[in-house]
Amino acid sequence: MNHNFIKIVLFLCLFTACSMDDIEDKSPLILSLDQKLNMLKNPQQSDYILVVSHRGNWQVAPENSLASIQSCIDLGVDIVEIDVRRTMDGHLILMHDSDLNRTTNGSGKVSSKTLAEIKQLFLKDRFGKITNYRVPTFKETMQLAKGKIVVMVDKANDSFSLTHEILKETETVSQALFLEFYDYDEVIPAMSKSLFDNSLYVPRVKESKANPQKYLAPFIENEAADAIEIRFSSINSHTLEVIPQIKEANVSIWITTLSSSFSAGYTDQVSLSNPDLGWGKCIELGANVLMTDYPEQLIKYLNENNVH
Repeated sequence: MNHNFIKIVLFLCLFTACSMDDIEDKSPLILSLDQKLNMLKNPQQSDYILVVSHRGNWQVAPENSLASIQSCIDLGVDIVEIDVRRTMDGHLILMHDSDLNRTTNGSGKVSSKTLAEIKQLFLKDRFGKITNYRVPTFKETMQLAKGKIVVMVDKANDSFSLTHEILKETETVSQALFLEFYDYDEVIPAMSKSLFDNSLYVPRVKESKANPQKYLAPFIENEAADAIEIRFSSINSHTLEVIPQIKEANVSIWITTLSSSFSAGYTDQVSLSNPDLGWGKCIELGANVLMTDYPEQLIKYLNENNVH
């Protein structure tokens, strides 16, 4: 066989292998949990935008299901938001609504059913079709998320003590995040000092706050906010006036793009057709964290702009 021909074949094989390595190197980098926490707590160190996925990735699996949470982990979502409810026999499950009607093939209040009864049900997908997925417990959720993704625990207000017990049992307290509306002097009585000190806390600036600067001052002075959510139904909202105060304190700004009442016209729906006019505008305002119902599309947009 011609030796020159062999050399050419070997060269082409090596070139192809190198080219494939280059392609693989360009795939999105999924941060470790420690890196995600570092980005959240130190927003000025990079242009990285953290992505929060609302109720898991319910575009591909039922909301608040383990599959929807796993999808977030696989996509490289930084924070997954879930909702917890207490059963009649004192267990925490994942469920947004107080009843079972919309999201399962069951009916009635969560609080009127035992865990065993709820575990017999199947979750519905976003079209209302019954799936093979079961309702997960909060413990199962934290076991899945452990060491992988930050978990925003919503609707825990009447179950903080039980929530804390499960977080301690699963050794996930430090990756649990609570976004709440309490004034600074109300937080510890509501949550307990241990949960507040050892988990992540995000105060919410609502338009009903007449003086948002005064509301935020003790959180900032005591370094008690890991991020701050700003809600604004208009670009002229007085809540946006706190942005310089937050930036100066090196605290992450969190904007939720689920509806116009949360982020004026800079919503998910606008972003799906023109992300520069939705998510992009939020970033221009100073957002370090974006909460969305469309994590895959948001991550794609952020990757294209080299900020995720």
